[in-house]
Amino acid sequence: MTTVAVPYSIDDSIYGFKFSVEGVKILKAYGGAAEKSSFTISSAGNIVIAYNLHGSSISPGTGVLLNLDIEGIESDCVISNFIILDKVL
Repeated sequence: MTTVAVPYSIDDSIYGFKFSVEGVKILKAYGGAAEKSSFTISSAGNIVIAYNLHGSSISPGTGVLLNLDIEGIESDCVISNFIILDKVL
């Protein structure tokens, strides 16, 4: 098992996000700014999704969005199809 920190650098608040992970198997997604902002973090197959139903957000800035425990080689881990919800609908 390897832990990969997923970084972020953004000028707007993040209210939710979804992305795909290729090249490795996701064992667990947790922590980082998503957990500190009380987001629900879920992973299934190669998809990670995080959100907060109460309108909490991740503030603009830089940091670790979340951590991924993976099975495989970190350099093979490719994040794609990143979608960010930047406002509450």
